Amino acid sequence: MTGLAVRASDGGRSVEFMDAAGALLLRLDLAVPGEAVEGADPDDALVLEADGLRSVLRADLAAATLTVTVTVDNLTAEPVELPYLGLGVTVGDGYAGWSWTSDLRGFIAVTSGVDAAGGVLVRLRRGFLREAGEAAFTDEPRTDALTGPRPQDAGRAAFHLSQPGALLGAHRRHAVALEVTPLDDLAQASALLPGWLPDVVVPAATTIELSLPDQAIVPGDGVGCSLVDTDVSLTGQPGHRTVAVHGPGVERLRLAWFPSVGELLPSFVEDVTRRRPARVSDAAGFLVMDAVARGLAPDRERAIDWLEQVDWLDRGGLLADATAGLLAVVQGERRQLDEVWRLLQRRVVTPGYGLVVMRLWLAALTSFGEAPPIALELLSRQAPDAASGLELALLSYRSPETLDAALAGLVHLLGGTLPGRPVGVSASRAAIAVSLLKLSPEGWSRAADAGATASKAEGLLLADFASLPPDAAPTHLDFDGLAWLLLGDLGV
Repeated sequence: MTGLAVRASDGGRSVEFMDAAGALLLRLDLAVPGEAVEGADPDDALVLEADGLRSVLRADLAAATLTVTVTVDNLTAEPVELPYLGLGVTVGDGYAGWSWTSDLRGFIAVTSGVDAAGGVLVRLRRGFLREAGEAAFTDEPRTDALTGPRPQDAGRAAFHLSQPGALLGAHRRHAVALEVTPLDDLAQASALLPGWLPDVVVPAATTIELSLPDQAIVPGDGVGCSLVDTDVSLTGQPGHRTVAVHGPGVERLRLAWFPSVGELLPSFVEDVTRRRPARVSDAAGFLVMDAVARGLAPDRERAIDWLEQVDWLDRGGLLADATAGLLAVVQGERRQLDEVWRLLQRRVVTPGYGLVVMRLWLAALTSFGEAPPIALELLSRQAPDAASGLELALLSYRSPETLDAALAGLVHLLGGTLPGRPVGVSASRAAIAVSLLKLSPEGWSRAADAGATASKAEGLLLADFASLPPDAAPTHLDFDGLAWLLLGDLGV
């Protein structure tokens, strides 16, 4: 492939793509069952056998268009359960991946995560491809108390290459073929989407229309379906849902109906404030505080009393700092707010730092009628990493020429306007990226693209939260994404 170095490793189970500088752009790891058969194939294919099955994995690296194929043959006269076939995808540092799959078609697009440059496109040519997991964004491990959330750089994601639990008939073959080609622009991937695909990330109570007169639509759990002439109208409960489209094969479409913040926060606050505040996560505490600031707490005084039982500044994280600062503002405690400012002066600048400063600055300006001078000083600090530097630059309204490339990287991180899922992006990182894209001034060339990307990703984050089980404990870190999303809403 022009401009890229490609190499196979682990006996052909892994394929790596290196960029022009020799750094990792993308790695594909294939999970294929069985033990290798020595000398079974003369053309460098990996042949494996196990329990009456023969699997062959082949990566054709010599052709202009690289292909990776996996075949599984049932050598017996009886149907057998198709073994698990998986694909692990890792994008290199500085790159961003986005995927869309419907079982029978799909792609994984990898582009630069720091500017507008392209990368590669992995396209399903034959077989089966499905993202593993239901949530759009990954969980993030617990973070260091002093540095706050650590955005994940090199993303990882897993995909199924076979229908879980499917049977393979006697003497039948299951085959998967992936084609890898250069990708100049993320928008090129949109040409691979079916022309009939509607907007699949929509507000709750919105109807999704499908016009497929020659195919049957079977709704999944939580989806309602009605037929008007030959058109199908779908309504869904908030969260991630699926529908099956039965044509020559069966495609599985993932849809997301997302709730509003006003629908989410009141019941969340009512549940969390029944628990001991010292035992909930920083994110859960901030969400209670944010609900108070928005006027969405069912019992405002009870929520404030609950918040006052914790020394949030002693928690050591940025979300807890924000909670302490907003609590000081709503109570009119200027001295307590000054203590928060002094602590922020000592904090290491990490992603989210600028958003915390700006949120507190605007809250103080609204409540006290004046902006504390220290906020400008904090927003002018030097950032030790590119992500934090971009955040401070956007909040300081620096020139679009300086920030254009970095904004393009954020658009790539969240997949532009493509439906689907990111490759290994944490909810916290996505939420901060959403907030930064919303800061793009209207006159900038990327403003419309940035706004549409942010709206889509925000909907996916809210759908993730709505999909949590009703008994999810408020200590669970899935709440981090929602907390950062609401913290970055500077219009509150």
